[in-house]
Amino acid sequence: MLKFLFNRNGMFPKTLEFLGALGFLYLIFSGWIFRQSFALKLFFAVYLLFYILIRVCAGLSWYKKFPEIRSPDAGIMLHFRKMLVAVSYTIFIANLLAILGAGFAIYLSAALFVFVFHINAILLYFHFRDKDNTPPNFYTKIMSS
Repeated sequence: MLKFLFNRNGMFPKTLEFLGALGFLYLIFSGWIFRQSFALKLFFAVYLLFYILIRVCAGLSWYKKFPEIRSPDAGIMLHFRKMLVAVSYTIFIANLLAILGAGFAIYLSAALFVFVFHINAILLYFHFRDKDNTPPNFYTKIMSS
């Protein structure tokens, strides 16, 4: 059951992300967001921006200088793919609650994304500073041999 609910390659998290993205579109194009306070609009913008950043980071190929790494389950790519599972649940639940009239869910989700995104920023900072030529997961492969 846990594999069904939290497998990053499974259909359930992908479906939740799709429904959450549809929720974003509904909240924008139905005019819901334009009827809200400035603070909620600001938190919604932060919430949407962080979702887009995590989605883009999960889709990028981070190790172009290592052609032998084709699997998206290596290094920073694995982190962002795992992060996307939690983000999928968050956007689905928060957008559903907002559609049902509980706009406070946007505040909570934006605060959660701000709290979590600094970890991603630190990870990206170290990724771009790293000049080592050792491929990702090199030591993992040695230990598992």
